Amino acid sequence: MTEFLNWQTAPLLFDPTPMKQNNWLTANELLETSQSERFLTSTGQIQLYPIMIRKVDFVSGERILQSFPYIKLDRVWINKIRKNSLVLAEKIFCYFTDSNISKSIHNWQKRIISYLEEQQRLPFPLFRLFSSWEDFFQGKQFIPFQSA
Repeated sequence: MTEFLNWQTAPLLFDPTPMKQNNWLTANELLETSQSERFLTSTGQIQLYPIMIRKVDFVSGERILQSFPYIKLDRVWINKIRKNSLVLAEKIFCYFTDSNISKSIHNWQKRIISYLEEQQRLPFPLFRLFSSWEDFFQGKQFIPFQSA
């Protein structure tokens, strides 16, 4: 079987192990302690993902998906993801292994379709597992997120 990325090995998550929320370092604290290289790219752009998503989110409770920021999608992207929802569901199933949210691949696919069709959005960690997710950001000045 192909090995997929999972939350425990995700390279963009800062914390090596789940830490309590009070122990988080905010972007300001990272800047103040000269750790900006942890969330700035070589061109000086901010990588929001490791600031918004922490490993504790995956083990903190049953409402894991509700704690993540959502990315708004247009119809073109909704259709792209919808066509590949089964492949994405398999990746998500593997990504959430050993977390507090356990669903079958079929249930993940139904959840993806529900997010896309009913809400026109997807939790960012799920969207990040889509094969061409980086293309979404090409040529855009800003991306609308909905906070958790």
